[in-house]
Amino acid sequence: MARIDTLANFLTDVATAIKAKTGKTDPIIPANFDTEIESIEASGSGDEELVASYISSIDGSLGANCTKLPDGLTAIGANAFRELTNLKLNYLPDTIESVGAYAFGQDATMQLSKLPDALKTVGEYAFFNCSGIAADSLPEGITKIDKAAFYGCANFTASNIPNGLTTITENSFAHSGVTFSIIPETVTTIENYAFIFCPSITSLTILSPSITIGQDICNSCTNLERVVIPNVTTVPSIGISPFFNTKIGQEGCYIYVPDDLVDAFKAKTYWKDYADSIKPISELPAE
Repeated sequence: MARIDTLANFLTDVATAIKAKTGKTDPIIPANFDTEIESIEASGSGDEELVASYISSIDGSLGANCTKLPDGLTAIGANAFRELTNLKLNYLPDTIESVGAYAFGQDATMQLSKLPDALKTVGEYAFFNCSGIAADSLPEGITKIDKAAFYGCANFTASNIPNGLTTITENSFAHSGVTFSIIPETVTTIENYAFIFCPSITSLTILSPSITIGQDICNSCTNLERVVIPNVTTVPSIGISPFFNTKIGQEGCYIYVPDDLVDAFKAKTYWKDYADSIKPISELPAE
C-alpha cells in the first residue's frame, strides 16, 4: 500500500487510504489519523494494512500540532520527533512498549505527566533535554534504558528504579530531577555519570550483592549526604570522583559498608579518597 520512502509520502498515502475507505474529500491531517482509523474499524471496513502501518510504529514526525498519539500504538521509532522543538504532545498511550533513540530529543515544550505503563525499552537520548516530562515514576516493566535517555529532564522526578533493570547506563539520568534512593539488587552495573548533577538525590542505598560502579556517578549531586552499600561480599570497583561535590565528607555524611569490609574499602582505589567517611553498617543510624 504505502511507499514509506519518505515521511511525507507515508503520511500522504495514509491520508489517501483513509479517504478511500470513508469517501471523504476534505483534507485529513495526521493529528486526526487515530480518530479516522477508529471510525473505519468501527464501521467494519477496516484496512489491516493501513492500521498496521500506522499503529504498529511511527518512524517520523506527525507534526508539531499533534497533542496525542493513537491508542494502540506499541512503538515510537528512532528520530521520530527529533527535529520538532515545539511539540505539543501531552499524552503517550499506555500501550507503547519502546521509544527509539533520539525520538523526542531537545523538545522543551512537550508536557508529559506520566510515561506509558507498558514501556519496556528506552533508546539512547530518547528524551534528551525534554524538560516538560514531569513524571514521578518509571514503569515497573522497564528492562532497558540506554545512554543519556533522560539527560536534562529537570522536571522528571522519578523515585523508583524498576527491579528488571540490570544496568544504569552512562548519563542516563544526568542533570535530571530524579529522587532515587534505592538501587535494586538486580542492578549489576552503574555506568559513568549516571546521576551526575542530580540535586534531588539525598541518599543512595545500593542493594546489589555484586556491582561495578563507574566514574563520577553522583558528581555534583549537591544534596547527597548518605550512601549505604549493605550486601556486597567484596569491595566493588569504582571510577574516579564518584561523590565529588556532594555532602559526603561533611559532618554526619558518611558511606556505610559491611563491617568486615571497612578496611578493604578504605584501601581500595578511589574508595580510599573517602576513607575518613567510610563507616561500618552497624553504625548506620536507625530511621
